[in-house]
Amino acid sequence: MKVLKPFFIIACLYFGAISSFAQNSNELSDFGDNTELEVNKISLYPMPATSVLNVEIDNSTMTSITFELYNIIGNSQKVEVERIQGNVFRVNVNHLNKGYYLLSIVDEKANVRKAFRFQKR
Repeated sequence: MKVLKPFFIIACLYFGAISSFAQNSNELSDFGDNTELEVNKISLYPMPATSVLNVEIDNSTMTSITFELYNIIGNSQKVEVERIQGNVFRVNVNHLNKGYYLLSIVDEKANVRKAFRFQKR
């Protein structure tokens, strides 16, 4: 049994290393300009936020976006959101105390729910 244990560990490491270098079929592409855009790519800036937090959603499929704001222990906070242009939003964080918060972006119609941590200074 003691002989099999090191062999088993080495085999797991070897086959785990091989599988981490393998490509699945959707990662393969031809040599042309065939880049796929990430759907609903969300960027938050500036980090850390002082008075406002900008939220930019690229390549969005969301139509009915809502924002939820929580402090780090999970208590819901008041959130004021302004649409600046297209899929760029401005979240007012001026009234928040310094610390870490979670901003949840939800669209029930598109079945999207993403949460982001940010720091308020």
